[in-house]
Amino acid sequence: MMSGIFAKQDTSFDNAYKAVRIFDQAPDGENPSSYYQRVASENGLDANVRILSVAQLMGLLTKSTPFSKAHYEVEKPTPAFRELAKYSIGSVEYNAVKTEQLLKIRMKAITDTRATEKQRYLSFPIYSGSSMEIKPQRCKKNSKR
Repeated sequence: MMSGIFAKQDTSFDNAYKAVRIFDQAPDGENPSSYYQRVASENGLDANVRILSVAQLMGLLTKSTPFSKAHYEVEKPTPAFRELAKYSIGSVEYNAVKTEQLLKIRMKAITDTRATEKQRYLSFPIYSGSSMEIKPQRCKKNSKR
């Protein structure tokens, strides 16, 4: 289930959970992102904090600013994370909560127009695809004349 590399960050649910666990353990007064980067490799994880965006997608870490650059220092672990923390990774209970979280993932389609800030950048794949097919045909017809 959802493991591997997505862009430049790990997408493994278990690794995202471990990343939030490290993030949550940051000492008071220390930036949680900096703390994560410092200790991630000691815990078998990549030091790239972008795994925290995967944790947000999976509902393990809050996302206060949905349309702007991530500021992880203001984010907090979610109730789902707290529930997972009660169980060991791989246990029946952990896997049940994990499954619930994975079933909640909803990725927006590129044509989703509800994100009003991003409407200028939407593309229409059907129009783009059909125009790419039509243009070469027109060129072919014109070259035969």
